[in-house]
Amino acid sequence: MENKKTIIGIMTPYLSEKLSSESLIERQKKYGYNPENLSGIKALIVGGKTVELASPRYDSDGVREFSREWKPAQTHMIIAGSTEPGEEEVRSMKGSGMIVARYSIFYGKRSGYTGRLPEEGGYSLDMPKDVPTVKALITDENFLEAITTRDMTKIRESIKSINTRLKTPILTTPYLEEALSR
Repeated sequence: MENKKTIIGIMTPYLSEKLSSESLIERQKKYGYNPENLSGIKALIVGGKTVELASPRYDSDGVREFSREWKPAQTHMIIAGSTEPGEEEVRSMKGSGMIVARYSIFYGKRSGYTGRLPEEGGYSLDMPKDVPTVKALITDENFLEAITTRDMTKIRESIKSINTRLKTPILTTPYLEEALSR
């Protein structure tokens, strides 16, 4: 892996925020909120290299607040949820070449909001809403190298290797090839 850092965009409050409202916490637990998420983690060191975690800010209701610090185009990959607004934002990136992983309760099937398959919405990977799965992905040296070099064969091989350690596998979608061709 090159010396430059790998930047992973976290575009879901389910992974990036500690929730404070009791009713919000209760509601989000129903949809997979895990308080042991990536909140407060700005960077990780993986194999001596820096993995920066960048995310937009969210208000107390989990609505994204726009911020000058959030620059999705500068990331190597984005992990995004599948709320209706989130799905529309990912769909607006379709065709940009961005690798986007879906972090969702709809894992492996159509969205319950839009009815779209992950690849139809612009997602290249599909993951269950499971924090340990995300951590396994973003701390795997081979995967990080593969996304920084945008090598589809290496991405698929690294995910196959990661999946041997997971209860529920990370899926690649047919859109991955299109995203990498941009």
